[in-house]
Amino acid sequence: MCTRQPRARGKSLLQAIAVVLLLALGTFARADDLKIAKAWKDVIADENVTARRAIVRVLGRTGTEDNLFLVVGAMTDSDQSVRQLARDTMRKNKGPAGFHALERSLLDGNAWEIGLLLTRYTERKYVTFLCNDLRHKNATVRSVSVFALSRQVAKQALPIIKTMEDDPVEGVRWEVMNALKRYDSGK
Repeated sequence: MCTRQPRARGKSLLQAIAVVLLLALGTFARADDLKIAKAWKDVIADENVTARRAIVRVLGRTGTEDNLFLVVGAMTDSDQSVRQLARDTMRKNKGPAGFHALERSLLDGNAWEIGLLLTRYTERKYVTFLCNDLRHKNATVRSVSVFALSRQVAKQALPIIKTMEDDPVEGVRWEVMNALKRYDSGK
């Protein structure tokens, strides 16, 4: 026998609309504000796909790193349309906030998709950040950074990538080997 009370269908959509309006009016500039963080978690955990899509749209439009970090999290949503909207939103956010939100998300399980998005950041300042990630303690972060840099054929990363041929993790060494092939072919 189930003791869980059924949730009113309209509640989450109304809650999402309220959060959207508050964001649009600039009441909450950052997603780490306690009220919006709680409202976001309630909506994202809800069954209402429309509410989740609305939140992703608004968070993407605000363009802050913290809000875009939440959008990156929506790339693993259970609904394909929410995942696609989150990916499209991150493709459109090409500024520093988008880059840093993706970089922060590398440890959250969707690393290779994030790596593909990171390949778009070819400016020197972003390449420098990715080069720093080559020394990260986490093997996934190192692998994805090698992947992103080699897709860009970022010449300044080549000396560091060459030193990684002896990385203790086989997956990183494999990505380094593929990266060196990309550098040799210039692709």
